[in-house]
Amino acid sequence: MRPVRAGLRRTWACGLSDRQMAHSVRGSRPPVAEDVRRAPAAGLAWPLPDALAATALARRLFATAAKPPVARRPTPAWATVPQERQRQGGTLGLWWQAYKARPPDGLQYRQCGEAYRPWTGQLELVLRQSHRAGEPLCVA
Repeated sequence: MRPVRAGLRRTWACGLSDRQMAHSVRGSRPPVAEDVRRAPAAGLAWPLPDALAATALARRLFATAAKPPVARRPTPAWATVPQERQRQGGTLGLWWQAYKARPPDGLQYRQCGEAYRPWTGQLELVLRQSHRAGEPLCVA
């Protein structure tokens, strides 16, 4: 784990630049600068409370925002996808572009693909074979 507390102390108390502080904690400048940038947004100021453990400090700095659930976005009409893909030149990408034009706040391409794959398992697969009578011999 990165030495967040030491980095914040060296920036705020000692007045070191991000580059100097990264060198002093033997770290890279971008993550160190990110720690300093996130601290005020997390409601932290120097001196940090002694009771604040390293894990609690990291949890406050790197709290993730909740992602919106997929169910709130408009669900595509999955039954139209196989029909569109059977057309000449029909791809999932072309179908997605047409879908995305209708509800712009709909699923992204990757999310569509991840939701479409399990749905295809519900389809009944049929293989049509065209042949002349008497040519092939099928032995079961």
